[in-house]
Amino acid sequence: MGLNLKAFIFQLVAFLIVLVILSKFVFPKLVKTLEDRRQTLEKSLEQARQTELTLASAEEKAAKLLQSARTQADQALADAKLAAKNVVAGAETAAEKQTQRILEEAQNTIKDEHDRLSGELKKELAGLVATATEKIIGEKLDDPKDSELIEKTIKGLAK
Repeated sequence: MGLNLKAFIFQLVAFLIVLVILSKFVFPKLVKTLEDRRQTLEKSLEQARQTELTLASAEEKAAKLLQSARTQADQALADAKLAAKNVVAGAETAAEKQTQRILEEAQNTIKDEHDRLSGELKKELAGLVATATEKIIGEKLDDPKDSELIEKTIKGLAK
């Protein structure tokens, strides 16, 4: 069992030819493909990191915007409540003033009516006193005596 030098050299030459062909044509393309794949993976990883950072930033901005919107909504609600309270208070004040004005007008009307009726009553009473006095005395009094007697009688009745 010896070493067959011819077969060994033949296999060595075949191996070297295959090695040269692979080194010249296959290995560079294979290495280039692997390098391209590595770069693509690195770019993908970098993009994933950037996307993750962008997403985190966007989530933070969204949270801030939501908080701002909540704050604005709360403020708008508080402003609306205050405005409604002011409107109600203004309406109550206006209604109170209107009620006071109506009461004053009614009191003035009642006073005017009272004064008018008192005047009519005094005139009618004066006429009745004059008529009664004429019947009692039996003679017509003159205007000054008539007025004096009417005034005394009215004062006596008013007590």
